[in-house]
Order: sequence, then structure tokens, then C-alpha cells
Amino acid sequence: MGSPSKLSPWSLCLILACSSCSASPPRHHPADAAAREWLALLDARRYGETWTEGSEQLRLGVSQEGWARALKGVHAESGAFEHRELHAIREMNRVRNLLEPGEFVIVQYESQYQKLPGVETLVLHHEGDDWRVSGYRVEPKMPWD
Repeated sequence: MGSPSKLSPWSLCLILACSSCSASPPRHHPADAAAREWLALLDARRYGETWTEGSEQLRLGVSQEGWARALKGVHAESGAFEHRELHAIREMNRVRNLLEPGEFVIVQYESQYQKLPGVETLVLHHEGDDWRVSGYRVEPKMPWD
């Protein structure tokens, strides 16, 4: 296994693209459970713990302080979390902008924040027996979505 590439916080937050995710996600996927546990930390604004519980790629790609700063900015723009619903899950062996192949799952949620309806997208990487978050972003849900 080669060494992971160094990514900026925004690269990690923005590597996510899922234009062809499954329209009917599986009801019980371990990556969804792991994503929800990680999102609970995010919703509680425990940013440092989201980094600690993230994947090795995430931790090697950005400092804990840089990651927390990026997430604080996301929360400042979106406001307080209200609720989310699973929208799509897509399994893949390679994620754009990550050099090394692996076992990945992209999970998307339709989410409601105080300031906007949004779409949250997470990339999870299978490490050992666990699914760990490698990237996260939330963006406004457009009226035509």
C-alpha cells in the first residue's frame, strides 16, 4: 500500500460526488449506522471527535484544528441541525481525488438545518472491521432536486 496523498480540508470536504447513487437505499447497511454515529458527534458540535473517529485518510490529510475550523464554517452557514433522512447509498472501489483504491461507501441524507434544506454527503472507508468517515459536505438542496 502506498502512502496517502496530502489533501486540504476543502479537498476532503469536497471530494464527494454522487450523481448516480441508488434511488432505493438498502434498509440496513453498516456504513449508514457508522455515518449516523459520526453525524451525532457533528450534530453535538464535537468537531475534534469527528476527526478522531474519522478514517486514517482523513486524519493524515488534514489537522484536527483545520478539520474543526472547516466544520465550524459549515455549521455557521447552515445553522442548527433539525433532522435527516437517508436518501442514497452507493458502494464503490475508488473515489475521485483519492489515489488509492479501497472499499468505500457514499451515503447521502436529505437534511434540514435551521437556515437551509440540505443534502449531506459522506464518504466512508472500510478500515479493519469498521466504516470510518473520509469526507463530508453539506450543500443546499435546490428546489428542482
